[in-house]
Amino acid sequence: MTKILPAELARRLGVHKSTVSRQLRARPHLLDGTGRVDADEYLAAIAAPPDKDAAHAEPVELVRARARVLMAEAELAMAAAKLALIEARARRFRDALLAVPSRCVSDPAEAAACRAELDRALAPFIGGADA
Repeated sequence: MTKILPAELARRLGVHKSTVSRQLRARPHLLDGTGRVDADEYLAAIAAPPDKDAAHAEPVELVRARARVLMAEAELAMAAAKLALIEARARRFRDALLAVPSRCVSDPAEAAACRAELDRALAPFIGGADA
């Protein structure tokens, strides 16, 4: 028999097309690249139950592996976003601290010395004045 679409095969066999589709999902090797199936091969294949272990072991593991990769990528993206937020808050905190000597110390040289000392003290924690 020539290769036909699953819906046509269902009509010829007198069954609902979902029955044929369900059988083909369990035996994807019966479909060619155009979505057609050889009716004789189909009938021979459904006479024997599919080997579920062989048919489903690799795809399930593949799906699980892809899910693990997606979860890892999402966790990395979340960590990067948290780091960026922490760095932005740290810069604002540093800027606020560095502004204090200007408001509290009347001598400009002493205020500059205080700012420089604060910047040196904060540098290991938030990357210094250039971060």
